[in-house]
Amino acid sequence: MSIDLSILIPTHNRCSILSRTLDSLSELRVDGRSIEILVVANACTDQTVQVVTEKADLLPFPVRCVSEPEPGLSRARNCAIEHARSDILAFLDDDVWVEEGWLVALLDTYASQPEAAIVGGRVDLWWDEVQPPAWMTGRMVRLLSGTHLNSDREVELDGPLGLIGANFSFRRCVYEQIGGFRTDLGRTGQGLGSAEECEYFARALAKGFRIFYTPFAGLKHWVAPDRVDIKYLDAIARGNARSRVLMKKTFGVGQAFHTIAGHLYLILRHTPAELLHASRGDRRKQYDHSILRMAGIGGLTGVWQRLTKGPES
Repeated sequence: MSIDLSILIPTHNRCSILSRTLDSLSELRVDGRSIEILVVANACTDQTVQVVTEKADLLPFPVRCVSEPEPGLSRARNCAIEHARSDILAFLDDDVWVEEGWLVALLDTYASQPEAAIVGGRVDLWWDEVQPPAWMTGRMVRLLSGTHLNSDREVELDGPLGLIGANFSFRRCVYEQIGGFRTDLGRTGQGLGSAEECEYFARALAKGFRIFYTPFAGLKHWVAPDRVDIKYLDAIARGNARSRVLMKKTFGVGQAFHTIAGHLYLILRHTPAELLHASRGDRRKQYDHSILRMAGIGGLTGVWQRLTKGPES
């Protein structure tokens, strides 16, 4: 039987959170289309397989669970692509609540935009166990994987930014032409690497594929209480900056010099500003400058890795 779309969910030892995500999929409805759900248990040692088995009868589509023993989000995603049976591959994080219209909106976008090769949707933050602190800024919302492009219609994107890894999809032909996700980018265990989706979208654009965003394919991304913390946000900012250096296609002497100078500027510009606002008790500005300082440090870390080891091809 031909499958129209595969819903792909990589997960690592978060079976209780995954259970809620699967519950949200039980509300999805679509007529006349063949859909499958595929969970990738990435180096899991908890009850992930059992949870998927128990939820299977409650879900509107066939469900499978496959194992990827090597840890790493990019490895799990590549595994999902290899095992999926459809032409359209739709990725979700394991900690989201999918809106009822998400699936129909994705399929409608591919139908109304035949040239669309990659389609992503809106991601709102899911403030469930914790409330947004007074010091939260738009920059921090993006670090927590929130995205809203302030559009009430489908729009084409001219760059790799704008989509979030919690909610994106692409046609299999993209994978067939550009390959899988780079495994030196993205999260591995507790490592907070990132930018593997951005790098993937950039490669796709370079090959002439077109990217669309639809506000109608929406979901909520759960905010864990331990992530509403400047230490976590700093770590994300540092990992993002490191990964963005690693994803550069070329890295000659001139580019290395400008990259070093730019990230040194971030450190020198935002360190005193962070200290100033800390002394004034203004945590909103203090934390915002802290994030930019850590981005500078992460960028220099990426430069060092490029110069000493080089990126994974």
